[in-house]
Amino acid sequence: LHSLPPELVLGDVAARMTRHFAPLEAKAHKDSVAALDNKRYFSLLNSIDSLLATPPLTALASGKAKDVLPRLVEKARHRLDVRVETALAARDGDEPLHEARKAAKRLRYSAEVAEPALGKHAKALRKRAKDVQTLLGEHQDSVVARPVLLNLGRGDENGFTFGLLYGKEVELAHKTEAELPALWNKLSKEHL
Repeated sequence: LHSLPPELVLGDVAARMTRHFAPLEAKAHKDSVAALDNKRYFSLLNSIDSLLATPPLTALASGKAKDVLPRLVEKARHRLDVRVETALAARDGDEPLHEARKAAKRLRYSAEVAEPALGKHAKALRKRAKDVQTLLGEHQDSVVARPVLLNLGRGDENGFTFGLLYGKEVELAHKTEAELPALWNKLSKEHL
């Protein structure tokens, strides 16, 4: 909204957004506080403590990190490759792009965990995965924002500005989709 010239903000757009989001934010806060003040939350914390005290290690844990980690990181990379290929081939790529984003996040964190053992190659892979994750996160933000803007623009008041914001989100989604192949190509060149 703040990026639009003032003459294109028709009506009390900020107030309409506040009226829409304030109750949602209040409910989310209330739900979060309730979840943190719940027996299930404390049970989860106890389970995490138990997991850390006695981790369920597999046979892979007896191997050297530099020997074991590359295969595990490559598994995460393969998952991302499949998700990106699926997204690029899809007619409606919103959900496949979201799945690719989640796979990029998994690869990013896998590479980050492997950095101490695998060094600069894992670091470079992590950075590239973060770039893909960030790009696809922008796309997902656009996917989530568009129906909200469309709904807000349908009110009794002037919807022009919401239409402009919707158009900017569509443009952002197309831009991220166009940038994905180049970023994915850069990531594909990183090897452990």
